[in-house]
Amino acid sequence: MSLKRNIAANYASQIYSTLAGIAVVPLYLDFMGVEAYGLIGFFAMMQGWFGLLDVGLSPTVAREAARSRVQEQPAMDYRRVVRALTVVFVSIAFIGSTVLLLCAPYIAEKWLRVDALPADQVRLAVQLMGIGIGLKWLSGLARARITGAEEIVWLSGFNTLAATARFGGSIPVFILLNTRPDTFFAYQLIVAAAELAVLQIKANSLLPAVGGSEQIGWSLAPIRGVLRFSLAVAFTSTLWVLVTQLDKLVLSRLLTLQNYGYFSLAVVIAGSVLI
Repeated sequence: MSLKRNIAANYASQIYSTLAGIAVVPLYLDFMGVEAYGLIGFFAMMQGWFGLLDVGLSPTVAREAARSRVQEQPAMDYRRVVRALTVVFVSIAFIGSTVLLLCAPYIAEKWLRVDALPADQVRLAVQLMGIGIGLKWLSGLARARITGAEEIVWLSGFNTLAATARFGGSIPVFILLNTRPDTFFAYQLIVAAAELAVLQIKANSLLPAVGGSEQIGWSLAPIRGVLRFSLAVAFTSTLWVLVTQLDKLVLSRLLTLQNYGYFSLAVVIAGSVLI
């Protein structure tokens, strides 16, 4: 696959997703109101903090996929790494989502300073966030495997389609159903589940074939060989999360949810410039 084509596809996908995310903001504000939009900002912030649990594993599996593609390592070794990391990711996603589900009442009633939104809607919205964040985080592992296999054009096209469903699909939901935040996050959860399913199928289709009767099995041993690289990446990513997300976490407690919505709007605009 041409390097230029991969770069062009990646840029086009990121530009489209960024512009789509900005374009729907006025519609979100019109349909949901600023206070409910603050929940979207809180959701984005929680996704950022959830990324700390990655500890560099996604870039690591991307590197291993690239090594397997050019046959720098046996197919069986790569598949064992994938199997081990998949179990680790699923376990962490389950634990993380469960913690968010259990903390949802505290977040909705004690942490967030809600004025007008009903408490039950906010609580359910936070619970749906918890599940959705876990699913989206699992999608990161599949994306890394696809990236390492250099299926960039396919992935860019799919990311564009997913962004369309995630952003644009919310508008018909508002029109046909209602503008409640829990309804919005229920829709986002459905999109995240569909996204994970498609990415997982694609990533599995790219696994190298193995011959003979040797079993893949499962063990943490394959991860030990890539742990040094993973931890080096984790140090950098941890610093990035702390620098970019700490203010959002603190302000989610100090500001009213309505003012946090205005702050989130500014973050979207500033973030688009960075992208």
